[in-house]
Amino acid sequence: MKCKAELKVEFESESDVKTAFESLVQETEFKKKSEVKLEKNGRELAVKITAEDLATLRASVNSYLRLLNVVKSVKKICSG
Repeated sequence: MKCKAELKVEFESESDVKTAFESLVQETEFKKKSEVKLEKNGRELAVKITAEDLATLRASVNSYLRLLNVVKSVKKICSG
């Protein structure tokens, strides 16, 4: 059974989207149990995840949510 999820995150600027995209795109290159595609559209970043089962999908969604949170936290620290 194929399982899919799509996360859409709106950022304050296109520059922030670019930073998040560049930070996450490396993660999509590893061989995993799920396939992940990233798409930029203006101030929005879409994370599209496909997995073979619900447990793998949940793990992947959680991983990308944590990574997005790290990107947000680093930006906040760097911004002062």
